Amino acid sequence: MKSVLIGLPGFLGRNWLRVIIIGVTLVVINRKQVNFNVSFGAPGGQEVTPASSSGGESSPSVFTAPPPEQQTLNGATKSGPTPAQTSVVPEASALSMISGLFSGPKEKVAVQGEATPAPGSTEQPAAAPGFLERIGLAGATSPFQPKLVDDLISTDEGTVAAYIRRFSHVAQSEQKRFGIPASITLANGLLHTLAGTRGSAQQLNNYFAIPCPGVWDGPCRNLENQNLRQYETAWLSFRNHSLYVTTGRFAPLQQFGPRDYQKWAAGLEELGYNGTPDLRKQLVTTIEQYELYRFD
Repeated sequence: MKSVLIGLPGFLGRNWLRVIIIGVTLVVINRKQVNFNVSFGAPGGQEVTPASSSGGESSPSVFTAPPPEQQTLNGATKSGPTPAQTSVVPEASALSMISGLFSGPKEKVAVQGEATPAPGSTEQPAAAPGFLERIGLAGATSPFQPKLVDDLISTDEGTVAAYIRRFSHVAQSEQKRFGIPASITLANGLLHTLAGTRGSAQQLNNYFAIPCPGVWDGPCRNLENQNLRQYETAWLSFRNHSLYVTTGRFAPLQQFGPRDYQKWAAGLEELGYNGTPDLRKQLVTTIEQYELYRFD
């Protein structure tokens, strides 16, 4: 025994790395065993302690599994989640987080209280949007409603042509008086009433979807989820449109002159005309589709 103790320092000096590795391994195995024991005694079953015997000594606790009718195919009970659903091993959690940063989500982990597909179902839970999708860098589609210009192009060509013939001279007259490109006036009316086919034009003579708020003493009416101005004639609608886009917050548009429909279109969008999304592109597309610039 004495010789062993004398040789021990030398042995440790030569094999210290192996000793440390063996020690760490034993500690990890011991902690895993403790976790397993604790999980085994979790809510999946219950302890039943029989009544004390007449000798005053109590019998040891006995672990009993849930009744067969409470068990599912995976061993989970109906009365509550299993340990695998409610506990997460720290090492596995960290590993999953790191792998998810590079490879993306592989599967959705069940969370207590969250609806999951039934066993055997082919239904997959909806994937949460990724980071690039949330900040708009993954080619996500626009949340805006279908564009007015698409509906206009789908409108009967004869209806569009009739609208242009009817109002082109009115638009040119407004251009001479207010400096608004006739193409802008025609395109704005075509877009917002689909060539005069919408209720705002047919029932209210409002050819530009001009809302009631603002300097307006005339009647208003709720139509198509908007509070719109109502006019006695179509001509009054065109005249009020000219006043509307050359005064107030739209007054700076007059600096662009009566020929630059591109800048007028961009300015109307920038100043928020009727809240119409992507208005510049829609106006320019309409003008070029029907060659409305020939009236400027």
